[in-house]
Amino acid sequence: MVKKDQPAISIARNVISGHLTNERDIEGEIRKLVFALGFRNDVNVPVPGEGLADIVVPQCRVLIEVKARGHGDDPYAAKGNKSPYAQAERYTRALHKAEQERLGGSAEFARPWIGIVTDGDTWNAWPFDSDADRFGDQIGNVLMPAPEELLD
Repeated sequence: MVKKDQPAISIARNVISGHLTNERDIEGEIRKLVFALGFRNDVNVPVPGEGLADIVVPQCRVLIEVKARGHGDDPYAAKGNKSPYAQAERYTRALHKAEQERLGGSAEFARPWIGIVTDGDTWNAWPFDSDADRFGDQIGNVLMPAPEELLD
């Protein structure tokens, strides 16, 4: 839970500080950050037929897959038999499909989902193209600045 005296910028500094190295610690701080920014987020969300998504921000239709420090810089590189990109794309596709089933296939309320892969340092993002049933062109590949470079 976010402490009242810990503003979002302090949490963001902690995420990119490099002090957090394992996936769960980074994920926990990102969850705090999303909450501090005023958004509900769900953790370990069951994705039909896929597994558990790390973080889902339903109001914004955002899925965030968190990797350990140093494992998010190349989301296309396979770790084992799958890449972080492929995992995020499968999860986002399944969430989009489940949402469309709940809405009865209506496009009236449909907004694009965004899939993000991050290790806290590097943030990669793609919009989900429902017509093509895959991610569209990458919309973000951001290496965060060192904490001392952030404005106070």
